[in-house]
Amino acid sequence: MRKPSELHARDREWEALVDFVADPSVGATLGLVYGRRRQGKTLMLELLAEATGGFMFTAREQPQRQNLQELSAAYARYAGLPPSLAFDNWPDAIDALLGLGRAAPEAVPVIIDEFPNLVAQAPALPSVLQTALSPRSDAARHWRTALRLTGL
Repeated sequence: MRKPSELHARDREWEALVDFVADPSVGATLGLVYGRRRQGKTLMLELLAEATGGFMFTAREQPQRQNLQELSAAYARYAGLPPSLAFDNWPDAIDALLGLGRAAPEAVPVIIDEFPNLVAQAPALPSVLQTALSPRSDAARHWRTALRLTGL
């Protein structure tokens, strides 16, 4: 996949992201994108989501309920579902996000930008991810979701 013209330099980083989502193996995967603020990580991931038809959500510093509402709305738009869809909790939201790769022929990138903003309001969220991606879970064994967390 060619690097978008809007992305200057960052050849090595772009190739690493493309390789991550192009991995042909079955099973959801987790990757982390980290680095200093204001260096273009979000732009690079937005471009990746656009180029691959992936899903991206940027969390904000706000109460958990608002982030869940905004994530629900973004997920509904992406999945072509009614805008009334609402995740009540993080396990349901994470299962739905990982489920985007349930029947996919190739990996579906799912990007959560500014992940620490979510953890600040939901300290159990890393444990929810750990459970959802456990080696015996359907996501880890059968689905093709390339989950990327950023802002770490």
